[in-house]
Amino acid sequence: MKKSHALLPVIIFALSCFSCKDQGEIPEYVEVMSLRPAPNEVNVDKGTYIGIGLNRAVHVSQAGKIQLRYVNDTSAINNFTYCGYTPPEVNHLCAGPFIWKPGRIVEVAIPKDISDPEGRTMKEDFVYRFSVARDTVPFQLVASSP
Repeated sequence: MKKSHALLPVIIFALSCFSCKDQGEIPEYVEVMSLRPAPNEVNVDKGTYIGIGLNRAVHVSQAGKIQLRYVNDTSAINNFTYCGYTPPEVNHLCAGPFIWKPGRIVEVAIPKDISDPEGRTMKEDFVYRFSVARDTVPFQLVASSP
């Protein structure tokens, strides 16, 4: 009987070592993988729209959460979320107006609450800026009547 009592702590220790498993999961986030225009890019064409590549598919409606503003300008930006015909879930979001105001700096805020269908969100808000090219050729009168 004394031998079984001596082995009992060893058996309990061995069982505890082999039976312990971490039940926690490594958190997975929606992450920005690519941006067009790139952060701090200059002379961006005024007809360029914003393209955001993500590591996970999200519903296309998530693009409506992206916030745009002109730096040092209170003008509103009509944010159209258009990528043409797409499936309901995509890894690429589009945003922006049809035409940017020339010579302006644009700030893009991608909020952390953009989520995939499983509810995974971004780890933190992502904000970046780019500069729209100035118009170098002034408008010219092409025709008039009478």
